[in-house]
Amino acid sequence: MFLWSHTSWAIARDPGEVCETRSIMTLAWTICLEDAHKSPKQLKAAIDVGMKEVHRIDEWMSEWKPHSLISQINDNAGIKPVKVTDEALEAITESLHHGDLTDGAFDITFNAFFGLYNWKKGHERFPTDDEIKRLLPLVNYKNVIVDREKKTVFLKEKGMKIGLGGMGEGWAVDKVYDLLKPRKIQAGFIDASGGERFWGRKPNGKLWTVGIGNPRPAHEGDNSVIYKMYLTDMAITTAADTEKYFVRDGRRYHHIVNPHTGYSADKSIQVTSICKTATLCDLADDGVFILGPVDGKKYAEKLGIEAVVVDPNQKVTLTKGLRPIDTEWGQALEILQ
Repeated sequence: MFLWSHTSWAIARDPGEVCETRSIMTLAWTICLEDAHKSPKQLKAAIDVGMKEVHRIDEWMSEWKPHSLISQINDNAGIKPVKVTDEALEAITESLHHGDLTDGAFDITFNAFFGLYNWKKGHERFPTDDEIKRLLPLVNYKNVIVDREKKTVFLKEKGMKIGLGGMGEGWAVDKVYDLLKPRKIQAGFIDASGGERFWGRKPNGKLWTVGIGNPRPAHEGDNSVIYKMYLTDMAITTAADTEKYFVRDGRRYHHIVNPHTGYSADKSIQVTSICKTATLCDLADDGVFILGPVDGKKYAEKLGIEAVVVDPNQKVTLTKGLRPIDTEWGQALEILQ
């Protein structure tokens, strides 16, 4: 099964297999569970638990919701610290840590530009040069003050805003996995439209099949892949300039912003990360994307994760733990142990 080939409702397919897709966090979320010893009703109940968890996380994490915890932090920038939950404290702290690891290439305060982007067809907008010049001084993750003892977060400068979109999908995937794991379901995957985590094997004993898409297909609707992977007990995420973008005057504007410049990052066009957890993958893929093939590869290998980096010339760079192999199904990537 390729992960983009999902149904859009709960339905039993192979014996013991139930999948469902719902729209949450502006994404299509799919949970697919397989267990020949559990009924479709039991698996559907587990999927409901997982989907409710995604909604829960969206409620506190979304900067688009005016009363969310992240919005409260942003609203009080330069005014006062905001009391946060243990979960939010952990997510923000981990994000700031990756700011250090990437020398600020990954920076949750890029959200100072919040509201100045619009990817809707016919209403496309990107910040002007003057807006970037005015707001760029507010982009500095080191001005996010976390007090672990008091469990507060404070943004030092008025106008600062944080956003956890660079890690939120992976965070939610892992939280859903943590809820489903105690139910001892034989196999399954959680897919957040580009961020996935798998466990177990399909009922026929085969590994999950994942396609790493071609970021510059020959024509619209072309679902060709660069590589396939056959794996389990892994997470994989992709950051690309094909998700939210528009082209104007020959220039491509997309949603992965280089915090050092305020403009769309231009050293990569797609990065796929392969890790043990979706959170780590989600944190890493944006950092690798912004750093580019050379420095991004060093960052990924320092973290002990694998990455597939495609640069603007469509040259593919692999971290040292990946090796292309030929299989009866075509070229694939093998993870070296």
